[in-house]
Amino acid sequence: MARREKRIFMTTSTNTPRVSVVMCVYNGEKYLREAMESILTQSFTDFEFIIVNDGSTDRSEQIALSYDDKRIHYHTYEKSRGLPAALNVGIALAQGEYLARMDADDVSTSDRLLTQVAFLDQHPTVGVVGSWAQVFGGERDHVWKNPTTPEEVGALLLFNCCLLHPTVMIRRSILTEHNLRYNEQFTTAQDYELWSRVREVTELTNIPRILLRYRTHGEGNSILKKAEREQNTWLVQVAILNKLGIVPTETERVLHQSSVPANTKYPNDYIHKKEAWLLTLLETNQKVRLFNLTALKSVVLKIWLATHDHLGVTTLERLRAILSQLFIWNLPSLLRFARLCIKTRQ
Repeated sequence: MARREKRIFMTTSTNTPRVSVVMCVYNGEKYLREAMESILTQSFTDFEFIIVNDGSTDRSEQIALSYDDKRIHYHTYEKSRGLPAALNVGIALAQGEYLARMDADDVSTSDRLLTQVAFLDQHPTVGVVGSWAQVFGGERDHVWKNPTTPEEVGALLLFNCCLLHPTVMIRRSILTEHNLRYNEQFTTAQDYELWSRVREVTELTNIPRILLRYRTHGEGNSILKKAEREQNTWLVQVAILNKLGIVPTETERVLHQSSVPANTKYPNDYIHKKEAWLLTLLETNQKVRLFNLTALKSVVLKIWLATHDHLGVTTLERLRAILSQLFIWNLPSLLRFARLCIKTRQ
């Protein structure tokens, strides 16, 4: 496939930048300038900025090439290959010790790179670090807060992706030494799929600070490819469940989803089935030790209580659930859970 390439690269005193920022753009002219300038004006300056233009037909190329900055590496393809393939190109080109992701419609805070480099320098066991983000541009602005310990991030990956993709910084050595790349079959949820494999070789976590302004709008894949994203998300979760030794049924798929199905007619029945499924996960993990036992227990507790909230469980019943820690609704379940708690502390 034809490729036009323009390389503009600034070497540092060591001829290798500390950070490679990888941004992929596809018809992103509307917000590209703002996104680029949020990187080019970082307080941390020892980086290369790799921009992969994935076959844009708008003014993205003109905007990207309008900057006379020697840190920019620009690569373009005449036809779109898809985001995962473009990201893999960026990884292959990267020379930095750390690799930072950036989207063409978001805005990094001025101290983002400085903060994440300092964190990874100080935490050698962490291979991937994300951050909190300020969500804007949609109906409701809010702060996106993901868990901030490696244990909870690892456990929560069983249920959903808890690292916001454009906030992450990665040790490039983790990817190269373990031959880890984005699965190009996953045109959505490709980050979740990658983290599910990365967690097997390193720790992942988030910094409890807002380091990115995350733009939501009707032009993104999150709306246009919702059904595909949900299917790919489940494929990731099935792969993780298989590592636990579980081959889930379609009924268990419904129970595993974090949200309660809209057509739930019998809330109590659903709660009991959800309880049984979560207990199965806890007990299986107790044997396999795929996830930190205490962290998974905490994650399961939050999911179980959120299920009660969604179904309108009364305040008194919720209080009883909290006081008993989890699964108060029948004695056998409570005894089984208590036994798991005792084992967890051993």
